[in-house]
Amino acid sequence: MIGGTVDIIVHKILDDGTLAEVYKASGGAWGGTVVDKEFKKFVSSLFENDNCLEDLWNLAPMDALELEREFEAKKRNVTKDSALRLQLPQRLIMFSKANLQDEKPKSITVAHMYIQSEEFKSFFTLAKREIIKIIENILKEVGTIDSVILVGGFSCSVFLREEIKRHSAFSKLKFLCPRDPGVVVLQGAVLFGYNPREVSARISRYTYGISVLVDFNEKIHPRSKHCIVDGKEKCDDVFEVLAYEGDLLQYDEVKISALTSRHRSHDRKKLCMKIEMFQTQNVVKDKLAFVTDEGFTSIGKILFHPPEGGWPDLVKYESKFFFGQTNIRVEACESGNNVTIYTSFELN
Repeated sequence: MIGGTVDIIVHKILDDGTLAEVYKASGGAWGGTVVDKEFKKFVSSLFENDNCLEDLWNLAPMDALELEREFEAKKRNVTKDSALRLQLPQRLIMFSKANLQDEKPKSITVAHMYIQSEEFKSFFTLAKREIIKIIENILKEVGTIDSVILVGGFSCSVFLREEIKRHSAFSKLKFLCPRDPGVVVLQGAVLFGYNPREVSARISRYTYGISVLVDFNEKIHPRSKHCIVDGKEKCDDVFEVLAYEGDLLQYDEVKISALTSRHRSHDRKKLCMKIEMFQTQNVVKDKLAFVTDEGFTSIGKILFHPPEGGWPDLVKYESKFFFGQTNIRVEACESGNNVTIYTSFELN
């Protein structure tokens, strides 16, 4: 769990000591920033001015920064029965539209701002509810989970950890949290950089594929996708699937797409061939789909650069897509002579 978002992933320890992802990373924007937003609502209500913190940032950014830092530090260590006491920036009072002496005696003194226990706990209500819901859904799908390891900045909150652990649905789960959960994320990233094969398999979060031209078949292809390429009738924008959402992909698992491109006309000899790659979700397996359908997002274009003498009349080539890592790697070569084709990738 990290400040802005909460990401939950399920791994299985294999016999060789490596990890296999058995449930794809999931979550949402239920991190510490949700609590920060509730705190800002509290301050705005206290001073009866929705823009008081923004005004403080404009007038005295160091005071505003100090207030946020103090709240960040204290919200991590506050327990369910304790209240928060924060230093009150005097410049903040300038933007108050409330009669603080008469209306808010329990929350404001000359030097401090107080947040009572029940008020403070309410800051976590939305984030806590959504995190619990995510874990419950994962348990329903995965089944048995032995341990939950809490890492990241939001895991530093003692109150949040205890609230999640005491939920009735998690009574059989063992919750673990390292001494400094915020630093652990950085340490893990460094260690993974040294040995990326520690995660030997991953679940695909999306269905990945490419846009291809296929021979036009009037029985199955809409007329709107009909086009003529180098004198041949083709169907444009057909989605060729490389990996389906939910597939377990081994480290460096290769998916091969066998493609053909015609270059009989002179203007196509030096043409840089392009294949556009897409990601989507909820695709029906083996059902014809087009990349122009709703829900498809373009990742970028794979460029195949012509050899020095230009393309032959007919190019048969294989594109190899390597999955199972934190990125997707692409290689290509001509099928007949196994000559490597220089390939580059343009991100959208």
